[in-house]
Amino acid sequence: MIKDLKQIKEHLKGHSEIELPYPFKEGVMIKYFTMKDGEQFFSTGGRFVRMLNKKILLQNSGKSWTVPVDICDKKGDIIYKSRFFVHKDFE
Repeated sequence: MIKDLKQIKEHLKGHSEIELPYPFKEGVMIKYFTMKDGEQFFSTGGRFVRMLNKKILLQNSGKSWTVPVDICDKKGDIIYKSRFFVHKDFE
């Protein structure tokens, strides 16, 4: 989890924000902003494995985890949308 704006800008050089749905290819590196415990944070991410129900499954060095596309309140209303970035040369 990175919160330093200077570091985040450096990590996102050469990357573009994408909108979902997006035709990810398996193995593409995805960096992202999401919210956890009420705080927004940036992650250098991992390699795309597949889409799950409103989540993206990523993997890095044998470890896998999911990133929520939308974070909803108890009523089901979207309160936060995660932001995803891929390298600008990704096709």
